[in-house]
Amino acid sequence: MNGSILPRQRKHISWVIGIHGIVIILIWVSPFLFHWLLAVIGIVLYYLQILFLGDCVLTRRQFDVKKRGVTFYYFILTKLGLKPDMYRVRFVADYIMPWIILCIALLFQFAFHHKPLIF
Repeated sequence: MNGSILPRQRKHISWVIGIHGIVIILIWVSPFLFHWLLAVIGIVLYYLQILFLGDCVLTRRQFDVKKRGVTFYYFILTKLGLKPDMYRVRFVADYIMPWIILCIALLFQFAFHHKPLIF
């Protein structure tokens, strides 16, 4: 699969797209809401999900794919009319973004001495 081609989506998945969007937003604001240890736990759970299930549960529910490749970020970027490389987006989503979020949490909570808002 190349460029900006989306795999076939399953039927009646608008609720999955909505939930996936909410989960992504919560992940990005998590450094301000939750203790940094919860970010570590989230990262570990994310990697376990990939290891044992082969992909994100919500992505598998949304797309009819057998091979891991598409991400929600790729889906959104493609819907916005951009033409990202699917595998580069996957790499950034899997190996860069989780650690950026953890670093933001550590900076916010330790360097700036802010307590998380919820936990």
